[in-house]
Amino acid sequence: MNITKTTLLRYLIGTVVCAFSAQTISAEGTKLPYWKDIQTVAVNKEAPRTAFMSYDNSGQALTGKYENSPYYKLLNGKWNFYYVDAYKDLPANIEQPGADITWKEINVPGNWEVQGYGTAIYTNQPYDFQPSNPQPPHLPEANPVGVYQRDIEIPSNWDGRDIYLRLEGAKSGVYVYLNGKEVGYSEDSKNPAEFLINKYLQPGKNSLVVKCFRYSTGSYLECQDRWRLSGIEREVYLYSTPHRYIADYKVTSSLEKTNYKDGLFGLDVTIEGASQNASSIAYTLKDAEGAMGNRTKAKIVKNKLAPPFKQAEFDIVFGEGISQEGCIMDMGIQFDIIGKSGAWFSYNGEKVANGREKMRQFLKDNPEISNEIQQKIRAAAKGAADVVEGGADEE
Repeated sequence: MNITKTTLLRYLIGTVVCAFSAQTISAEGTKLPYWKDIQTVAVNKEAPRTAFMSYDNSGQALTGKYENSPYYKLLNGKWNFYYVDAYKDLPANIEQPGADITWKEINVPGNWEVQGYGTAIYTNQPYDFQPSNPQPPHLPEANPVGVYQRDIEIPSNWDGRDIYLRLEGAKSGVYVYLNGKEVGYSEDSKNPAEFLINKYLQPGKNSLVVKCFRYSTGSYLECQDRWRLSGIEREVYLYSTPHRYIADYKVTSSLEKTNYKDGLFGLDVTIEGASQNASSIAYTLKDAEGAMGNRTKAKIVKNKLAPPFKQAEFDIVFGEGISQEGCIMDMGIQFDIIGKSGAWFSYNGEKVANGREKMRQFLKDNPEISNEIQQKIRAAAKGAADVVEGGADEE
């Protein structure tokens, strides 16, 4: 029979769509486990973020080492371990603290195939679980599973803080349990997975279980030329934060466009947590030799429960902190008290400085002019506020 390329393509697309549709219908009727369900790639998992740690002071932070933070607890080392070649062979309730399990030991981090469990497979483009004629999203019933267990205790100085478990990398479908209760699930095995665990904790010892399925629906997106290995392959640790905390940040850098010599530093900060009070962000920009002055931008881009914040730009100067002269310049320009044309700054119609740094120094060297400009700024700001208030009264 002569089948055209177009007809063949339609057939293949139809086959895939039917497979996914059938699986979705099945999920609704029988509640598929997460690792089989293409609709589920994460459960109770925190949003991805920049990698960083919270510290008590700048001295700890400047070391760049997580272990120097009092709010970090590494869980690497010997864990209890139970392995089966097919998930149906797992003992019932293995995640429960009282389950009667004969545990062995395994090193974390470390793939289980190189520690005496299962088989390491090397392949290029074929799926190791279905080398020919794969039928996504279907997976083999003989799906190996490794179950990790260890007891954890929360440091006493973490009371009143939010506590997170972080898996830096585990393959492929990963369930997390604490004291027998399901905390969450994650695929995307080469990226970190974080879970907020406060409500699952109890005083004293807590039983942590991580159940890793070698294959999940996410395995269809992880077919590269490499060794196919499984298990917890990167660090595991706990960390804690205040209830209101810096959840994420993004740094951007560019050049000042008038001369393409002065660097611009931008910082977007995400604040999360309950509070009706305003937050303040303080930071220092450093190079290899120490603190340095730069034009900086701070912006709170996410603040769940408090009123939204505005974006602010300011100068940070070594030994001085936020530069008052920089703020005077910005406000003066905003109210047309200080003129700016290109790199030139002017006052009362006369050019006084070429470049922002020279203008800042000019104001510092001429305090009487600086005070005069500040008085004009206050008057202009009061006038603007009166106009706004008057407009509101009229409405």
